[in-house]
Amino acid sequence: MLMLGGAAASPLQNTATVDVGFTVRLSHVLFSAALLVGMRFAWRGFVAMPGWLRLPGLGLVTTYAFVTLTSDLATIGGNSRGGVLRAGVYLGDLALGLGVMCLVIGLWQGLRALQPLLLAVTCGAGAAALYALWQWPAQRFG
Repeated sequence: MLMLGGAAASPLQNTATVDVGFTVRLSHVLFSAALLVGMRFAWRGFVAMPGWLRLPGLGLVTTYAFVTLTSDLATIGGNSRGGVLRAGVYLGDLALGLGVMCLVIGLWQGLRALQPLLLAVTCGAGAAALYALWQWPAQRFG
């Protein structure tokens, strides 16, 4: 249910966020909770993932973590687009994305089993479209 909720919230992007020094998206919160609850399924998906996909993903996370830990991440004064916190957030986003990919592979094996996930994403995209349709006249006419 957490994965389906995260999938439905994903198309909403900036409409379902909270700013706490960086943007926290509802989909990220739901996906993180799903990973915590479904860690064994994520591991099953990781093991089932083909090597040509698993190894570059691990290499990317390892490289990014190494660069983050060994680099000077100073920022220009007043610019929040860098620094240790921001680099940690980016690393977390990367790890979350790879974890969700493993969880999808572990939970939904086969195309027919993906129907609930695809329905959740489609419903979220519909909600985002309705929000966009509402936003245009709201901004145009106040």
